[in-house]
Amino acid sequence: MLLEHLVYTLAISLVVGAIYHNFTSRDPSWIMMISCVVPDIDYIPYRIFYHMGIHPEPIVHGSFHNVIALVIFSLIGGYLLMKINVPFKEGVLFFSLGIISHFIEDAIVYQAAYKFLYPFSNNIMGWGILNETEDIFGLAGVEVLIPGILLLSIVVCARMMVDTDWSIIKHSITTSNQFKYCLNILLNTNPLPVDENE
Repeated sequence: MLLEHLVYTLAISLVVGAIYHNFTSRDPSWIMMISCVVPDIDYIPYRIFYHMGIHPEPIVHGSFHNVIALVIFSLIGGYLLMKINVPFKEGVLFFSLGIISHFIEDAIVYQAAYKFLYPFSNNIMGWGILNETEDIFGLAGVEVLIPGILLLSIVVCARMMVDTDWSIIKHSITTSNQFKYCLNILLNTNPLPVDENE
């Protein structure tokens, strides 16, 4: 589901970003592209515990697919984004939207996905609208990826029609620059100031 998450979240972020930009003249929707993969980092501690022979594993895949993880990671993300001059509330908002997008995408693919509403509900939720077989190097399933690419294409065309000054190339460059800026912060180098209108 890695590639699918990136494709579907990009489509969602373009819509959310357009709406937010209309009201604020800012488009921090690139944040969603970072946070959309956060729930799946539970793979890392799971594999560590597994290879250490710790059974049952304290953290398994799905442990970060719930409301508790959503709140914790969104607050952490909002705090860290303040270091690159992203307002805390804005950082929390878009970081949480990226994670929520991940939840929705999993629910669309899996009939019985995860306990998304835990601790408010222990029900395992999912719609299972699209069936996935990981047949592209184990990273994506054609049945899910192709509809995602079609959706992204439609969204890109729609946004270009609504915002004539916007293009997917400009958006990609802006997103790439933001990623580089975040990386520079983490590496303690001297990044250039971020344009607050991006």
